[in-house]
Amino acid sequence: MNNYCLRIPSNQKCRENWGHLIRDLCYYIVYHFDFTKEEFDLYILHQGRNFAPGFKEFVLRAFGSRVQFVDNEAAVPKNAITSSTDWRREVRKLPDHNFPERILNLYANWPDFSVNKFRDLCLKNFKIDTEIKNKILLVPRRAESKRLLYDYKKIANEIQSTFKNYELKVWYNEDHTPEEQMQAWAESKIIICLCGTDMVNATWCHNYAQRIIEIISPNHYSGHAPQFYCQNIISAALYGFRCPEAKQAKSSYKIASSRSPRDWHFIYAKKESALGEVYLNEKDREDMLGLVREII
Repeated sequence: MNNYCLRIPSNQKCRENWGHLIRDLCYYIVYHFDFTKEEFDLYILHQGRNFAPGFKEFVLRAFGSRVQFVDNEAAVPKNAITSSTDWRREVRKLPDHNFPERILNLYANWPDFSVNKFRDLCLKNFKIDTEIKNKILLVPRRAESKRLLYDYKKIANEIQSTFKNYELKVWYNEDHTPEEQMQAWAESKIIICLCGTDMVNATWCHNYAQRIIEIISPNHYSGHAPQFYCQNIISAALYGFRCPEAKQAKSSYKIASSRSPRDWHFIYAKKESALGEVYLNEKDREDMLGLVREII
């Protein structure tokens, strides 16, 4: 049986940020390890700052007893194969010999072998109800996150008055447990969310019957996360919007990838204040309502 160790750098945000926990730790784990076939123990070494409440419990429930958190190197077996969870650094190591190569190109097919695989694992282990309901989730974020959808209450009223047969929820991820977040995003017919790490909950979307509308601020360098559609995560990490798949998504205003079973559309806001307030003009709001109307 093999022993592995994932070392979490002291400055990595996955300790306190839900989006980074999923992207920088959980995607990485499920990509590299086959929990159905291989016998192994995985040690997650984190020295210094601890994890936010509930984060460890979520990871342990998602992955089971073969994963354990340790806070000192003495607890890691000497024969453990060690790597870092800083995926931006890891993807630059070609090839990464520290981990088993599951497929020919280590980081190809990333959405299939990380995002979607992790989604299916969690929906099963947390017993999430995946029936799509007539719900619209509006995720405006808060000012503390350095990004906020300006005048979101007026936008919410406009959505509610236009689509009266749908339940509208103004949703803040940080107010809810991981399980509640999974359930809300898995069951909502339409999700409208301001860009940023809150979009990581699109992981739980599982059906083309759902529609994701991402509002991208003019000062946010990437907008939609490449983890959801870029087949080769190396290209996404190194080149951002210059990689071919990102250019295609930006030019078409939607994700056009058979590897991402998500109906994902973008609205590029034209104005953002120094405080991170993102403004939708009249055309932006009309486009947003049009995208909702198309699928209802």
